[in-house]
Amino acid sequence: MRLKHIKFKVGDDVLAYVESHSTGEYIIHAPVSIEIDPNHGYMAKNWLALSESSFTYIQSRDILFINNASENAENYYREYIEYIQKPDSDSLSDELEAFIESKSSIKH
Repeated sequence: MRLKHIKFKVGDDVLAYVESHSTGEYIIHAPVSIEIDPNHGYMAKNWLALSESSFTYIQSRDILFINNASENAENYYREYIEYIQKPDSDSLSDELEAFIESKSSIKH
């Protein structure tokens, strides 16, 4: 399965692994929300940080488009996932710390 860039109608950009589930519905796995700040660059956060599950169902009517993620996006996603999966990164505070660090460490 290839990493996808999902643009939601509400404006959110999410990187995730996507599979079609049924007519008009997708399952997105390990979604990471990406925000672009003009001063700080890209900022990533786990889209399901407060959920027990690492996947969710999304209706196609809520999606503007789904494209293959760029190489740059894949690298950024991988770095973020590796950071939050470190053995000592198992709490919400570590997740928030990763978000804050991503805000200052990678600037494009």
